[in-house]
Amino acid sequence: MKRHTAALLTGNFHSERTRIFSELLSEKMEGEDITLRLYPGTDSPKFLRPITTADMDTDASYYSLYSYANYEKPELLTIALSSIYEGHAPVDVRDFVSRLPKVPVILLDDDTPLPGNPGSISITADNYGGARELTTILIERYGCKNICFLSGPLFHKESLKRLTGWRDAMMEHSLSASADRIAYGSFHEWIDKHIELFFSGEEKPDAIVCAGDEMAKGVYRVAKK
Repeated sequence: MKRHTAALLTGNFHSERTRIFSELLSEKMEGEDITLRLYPGTDSPKFLRPITTADMDTDASYYSLYSYANYEKPELLTIALSSIYEGHAPVDVRDFVSRLPKVPVILLDDDTPLPGNPGSISITADNYGGARELTTILIERYGCKNICFLSGPLFHKESLKRLTGWRDAMMEHSLSASADRIAYGSFHEWIDKHIELFFSGEEKPDAIVCAGDEMAKGVYRVAKK
């Protein structure tokens, strides 16, 4: 029986979410006679700056992802988009995909149509609605009033949807959503200085909503300290 080849394109493999997803995807495809290739890109050009003098404003992960995919020519691409652009400039999804093989794409964390890749689908969450509902529960069920929001980068559109959901819930309950209750992280756990800002004033937060699970780990650690 012929085995087929699929590929998972992702950013740096640092996050638990990415590792778990790749393991589950690999197990599922193995049972379908599909070999899964993992194509990880670097999370940020800072990894290459110590060894090159080139202009690294364009993230090197794109070049490695394009090279892997076009060399092996898999029959299906799964693209974990948020992990690819979480630490750097926004990605033009159609331009990104246009440089890859013309095969079906499972696009995660984004709902951009891909007419150039027939058979493609997108899977994403209701990031605005989820953050709004979560914040509402914290307010109405648990009585929280000073709720801070730990966002991803300013250019990360899905993170901004979560930020807007938090802000709308706060304003609907006549609670402050001022700038000092917001910090912009990088989806890593080790962003202590961002989290510590929430605890530096006289009024401590009674809840912190996070735009990513890795950052939530950092909140637990800093809050305990």
